Amino acid sequence: GYYSNTDVSAVYLVKSSPRTLYHMMMYSTQTVYTCWQYFTQAVREGKCQYERAFGKSSQEIFEAVYR
Repeated sequence: GYYSNTDVSAVYLVKSSPRTLYHMMMYSTQTVYTCWQYFTQAVREGKCQYERAFGKSSQEIFEAVYR
């Protein structure tokens, strides 16, 4: 068989849908996933690893995202 979205899943998974979660999934893929490689350091230091992963503080990133 072939895979296909149900009507409900298409609302959130199809890029052209007004309610798509595509951009959130892409953000997670590019940022959250990247930070997992620094999980051990995050636990040891008790600090966010955005700066180590991306060379910028999480504050700078979130300010840019929420402008």
